[in-house]
Amino acid sequence: MSSSDEKAYVVYEPDDVNGGVYAAEVVFAGNPGQAKVRSTLDTEFVFLRAKRAPEYDRYAPGPVPVEVLIRDGWVFRCEGCERRVREDAVMRGRAILCPECSGGEVDELAFL
Repeated sequence: MSSSDEKAYVVYEPDDVNGGVYAAEVVFAGNPGQAKVRSTLDTEFVFLRAKRAPEYDRYAPGPVPVEVLIRDGWVFRCEGCERRVREDAVMRGRAILCPECSGGEVDELAFL
């Protein structure tokens, strides 16, 4: 299957206790089952859910830029302190950091 045949799915683990989402990612696949198989979430297959996300199809084969996900309301955890970050996220390579953990080296960082 070529990347042009693959569609975007949000694969997620529901948080049954709080009614939200525990973890999620965008996966490109031909169908929801394939998306769940390709997921890198540390969750058993039977607990995963996959929902079509056509707004991300144009990023196939992936990844969807973090900036786009944040703009769309996704929340990430700082890789330094686990604090929730959104618009204040700082990227260093592929690491997502809060401003405090970024070390203030603004000239080396790309703010979202």
